[in-house]
Amino acid sequence: MPLNIDIEEALKTAIEHTKSSDRKTVMGRDFNFYLDKPEIESVLVVASKVKSFVKDQSELSTSKQCMEQLTVRVQQLCDHAIENAGNAKRKTVMDKDFQKLI
Repeated sequence: MPLNIDIEEALKTAIEHTKSSDRKTVMGRDFNFYLDKPEIESVLVVASKVKSFVKDQSELSTSKQCMEQLTVRVQQLCDHAIENAGNAKRKTVMDKDFQKLI
């Protein structure tokens, strides 16, 4: 599963959770893979793109914690893809190495 599809699905799920909670801002806790106080060195997602996606899909706002949670998800997906490439005895990570995580 390509990385962008996983992130898009995660955002759509978070949007639905936010709406069902009758709030106007998507927060970190709205993601089904939420981690309390994630430790990240730098954000790996483009905040303006995420905010634009959420606004276009739902007219909701986006909190800073969303970027942190999505960064954790991107790191997990990349770590898994790196492992898959290594298991296939390749030094190049390919799109086929990105698989849906539970």
